[in-house]
Amino acid sequence: MSEAMSREEFFISWSALHGGAQVKGIVRAWLIISFYITRPLIVMKFSPNSLSLLSIIAGVGFLLALESHWAIALLVLSLLLDGIDGTVAIATGKSSKFGALVDSVADRFVEGLWAIALYLLGAPWQIVLTAWLAAFVQEYLRARVGGLGVNQVLFVTWCERPVRATLIFIPLIGRLFDLDLWITGMRRDQSSERASTPLLGLAARPDNSDVWKLNPLVDWSREQVWAYLKENNLPHNVLHDRGYRSIGCWPCTQISNSSDERGGRWPGFDKKECGIHT
Repeated sequence: MSEAMSREEFFISWSALHGGAQVKGIVRAWLIISFYITRPLIVMKFSPNSLSLLSIIAGVGFLLALESHWAIALLVLSLLLDGIDGTVAIATGKSSKFGALVDSVADRFVEGLWAIALYLLGAPWQIVLTAWLAAFVQEYLRARVGGLGVNQVLFVTWCERPVRATLIFIPLIGRLFDLDLWITGMRRDQSSERASTPLLGLAARPDNSDVWKLNPLVDWSREQVWAYLKENNLPHNVLHDRGYRSIGCWPCTQISNSSDERGGRWPGFDKKECGIHT
């Protein structure tokens, strides 16, 4: 490989195939890694198309091994093979429209397997379908633009392939280490007691074991929450319309004009939190 193309020549060729895109930052880091990973593969005469087909095999193996810890390795392998087939094509001068078609078909097939895996891991089918369609539409639009002769890297979104793989990688890692995650709607502006609520921290279960507690809305204001509800036409408890700013069980909830959103909770008691958050 070194005789056919140096690393700098590889960068120049990659940039030319991507509309003159600059090779810098994370792109440069990945290209350096893939350049050296593929050197022995090229010596062993692996073709770009063979690597695309191997990514399909790795994807099938990943799905079949989903219940074992091998699934993590096979997921990473399927993603890696997708990334290096293009590197081999450029470094060996074998870039072609047919190769691009094989790569694209392999990618869509493997991502279909990833979607099935995500559903089998417990994700609602509506979320799985929405995520798969978002990724499919993005890649379709890129293919259409490429068919019109535009080869620049026009946009990078949250739907990129490594992000899609991460959606599956995270629950697999959680299962490997037997991790539990508790997600709440606690916010710092709800009361003085919650003013120091962390984004992520450990909380104790009733049996005194620990669980990670994630508070994704911790920095949101009450106004932001209601704006989001209205913008997305989400349902809410009708008691909010009757003046209840914070709602719990009947004995611990009343209407309050306190500056704290939770001022009406546990009236007459020396506490502001119910048992779930104490």
